[in-house]
Amino acid sequence: MWIDNCYYCFEYISCTQAPVLISNATSVKVNEALKLTCTHPTATVVRWFRQPAGNSTSSLILVMGYTNNACAFVPPTIPDDFSTCVCSGTGFTCILKPLKIINHEDKWKCSVSINTQATFSNEVTLIITVPVVYATLTPEVPVISVLPNVPLSYLHCVSSVGRPSPNITWYLDKLTPSDYSDDVDFSVYSSSSTLADVTTSSLTMTPTLYYQDARVYCNVSNGFGQVMSNRTLKINVLSIPTKPTIMYNTAFVPSNISVIQHSTMTLECASSGNPAPSISWATFNGSLISSSFITIKFSTSNEQEQIVCRANSLLDPTNGSRIPAENTTALNVNILYPPSAPSCQIKTFPILSNSIRAVFNEPFTMTCTSKSNPPPSRYTWTLPYDVKQNGSQLSIQRMQPSNNFRYTLEVVNEMNATLARDVVYGNITDYYTFEILYPVTNLSIYHRGQANQHINIPTISVIKGREVSFGCNAFSNPASRYSWILSGVIVANGTKWNISFVDNTIIGCIATNTLDPTGVEARDTSSYSNVSVNVLFAPEAPKCTFQTCETYSETKHLKVIRGHSVSGRCTSKSEPGSKFLWTPVNSGIDDGFFINNVSRHQSGNYTCIANNEMHTTFDGIINGTNQSSFYLDVLATAYAMFVGNYTVLLNTTLSVTCPFTAGNPPETRFTWFHGNTLTIGSQQNISLSSVKLSNEGYYKCRVNNTMDPTGCATQDEYTETTFYVDVQCE
Repeated sequence: MWIDNCYYCFEYISCTQAPVLISNATSVKVNEALKLTCTHPTATVVRWFRQPAGNSTSSLILVMGYTNNACAFVPPTIPDDFSTCVCSGTGFTCILKPLKIINHEDKWKCSVSINTQATFSNEVTLIITVPVVYATLTPEVPVISVLPNVPLSYLHCVSSVGRPSPNITWYLDKLTPSDYSDDVDFSVYSSSSTLADVTTSSLTMTPTLYYQDARVYCNVSNGFGQVMSNRTLKINVLSIPTKPTIMYNTAFVPSNISVIQHSTMTLECASSGNPAPSISWATFNGSLISSSFITIKFSTSNEQEQIVCRANSLLDPTNGSRIPAENTTALNVNILYPPSAPSCQIKTFPILSNSIRAVFNEPFTMTCTSKSNPPPSRYTWTLPYDVKQNGSQLSIQRMQPSNNFRYTLEVVNEMNATLARDVVYGNITDYYTFEILYPVTNLSIYHRGQANQHINIPTISVIKGREVSFGCNAFSNPASRYSWILSGVIVANGTKWNISFVDNTIIGCIATNTLDPTGVEARDTSSYSNVSVNVLFAPEAPKCTFQTCETYSETKHLKVIRGHSVSGRCTSKSEPGSKFLWTPVNSGIDDGFFINNVSRHQSGNYTCIANNEMHTTFDGIINGTNQSSFYLDVLATAYAMFVGNYTVLLNTTLSVTCPFTAGNPPETRFTWFHGNTLTIGSQQNISLSSVKLSNEGYYKCRVNNTMDPTGCATQDEYTETTFYVDVQCE
């Protein structure tokens, strides 16, 4: 045949189409066969290649050729990978032998020669599936004992090898082992991991008493049906003993009972739990009795005794240490006796006397108790005018003077034993009297004079520095202590106080007494009254302030330039405020001073007079007055007077005196000018000797002085006179 001894020979094919490799299944179970078919429309020879899982290269496994309606192989014997290979026209089919897990993800492809070049088909990757066959549930016990509400995480389910990865689900079967349809899926409380195709799942659950006798199991599946775990675990929920109940003649006994001393009774104690608890009694005489029933005689001198029933069990969880558990119920037993003499208290203070002090117009509460068992069933108070109150507490809404009478208290109790038929009554009577205490009230301040004058106005007016006498009085029991306050500071004690005032202030009187009602901590009561003091005083020496040149000045010597205007204001501190007069009359209006276009004849002394009327609370109206003066100094410019013209002979002498009227201030300066520019002298007189023709012309004398007006800039003022000198020749 053509293919003999031709392992690497190629058939020449003119088309370029690649071969196609298909399988009869996308995946195959382990130990099952798989059919691969390679097709090409013209090829008569194909080559098979396998790339084992994990390798990066493929190897030639078999060459198949179809000629003369028969298949030929190179090598002649089909490799161990295949169970059989057949040819059919353009199709070449090989069946892989039953596959193992190791063949998972092996890759197969085929090729044909096209123009002497190998052309490969697509690759087929083997997917080997392994059905899971069992699931193992641990712990390997039929029953697990658990504690309620305590998380447990020791339940594990392990699958057999499986591919795809096995999936484990958990179920809780509540008392229906033959019916799985109502089982609860508990997988949400589990966590799983897969290693080497084996899945392990752990269940974390918190059992409650509801889970008692339920069963838990797991199912495993990887697509080939559910496989149930090798066992189901029955849940035994342990529980501590319930609080014991005590019964008498099958009736429930409350935790507190009353018995007659030396009486006998039989009691039963019951408790439930898992496991069932054991019962024992602890009696008040120290005995321990292991039994559900007990017969006891109450022979004791104590007022109260106690009997305890104990329920004990041992909790033994599957995965944990043994836990001893106990619950108890105590039975309190009261021994009955009649009332004793009452003991009374106000709040927490015991009353040692039946004569009681209480505060007027305040609520009063006193509680009296009598020692007995059972406690008194009735307290009855008899108040003045036969008024009745029930209860251990005497309550008076507001203490009044009429309460100074005797009060009676009767105490009754009923000794009603739990098992006795008859009720025995006991009683006692006691008596109380009251003294009424009064806090400080009706506090008043008065003026002490020839006749005491009550001060009922918020503000009084007094003269500054003049002594005033005050008194203070209030109603109280016990009597009050008095303190005087000036500007917030205590300055004197007693009912009387003398003081003189300098500034406005507030005076006050505090009256304090100490109330010590029975059974209550002593406390001070006080009342406070105050009066505002308005201190009046006559005017102080007025101050005069003047406005000149837009400035303000305070002075006793006011200098103003003649022809200017001046205004001023007179102020004086007084209480009440002052009214003002001016001298000379009409030199001012109210507190204002004004002169327009001042003239020199207005120089002189001016006086501002301040007056006020002081309306005192206790001394009537008192007038006050004060005054201040200032001197008005009118400043004036020096005045140069007329000088006539002169005619003089050449080479003679000319003397001229500059006539003037002095200004204010009178100091005067002189300046002589010839021809308006040449300064020729600075004295009042000038003298021209040996007159020359050049001396002819106009001459000017200037007189000036310096004025320093109050509040203004210093001013130089001048006036001038001009004359003509005519020089002639003989």
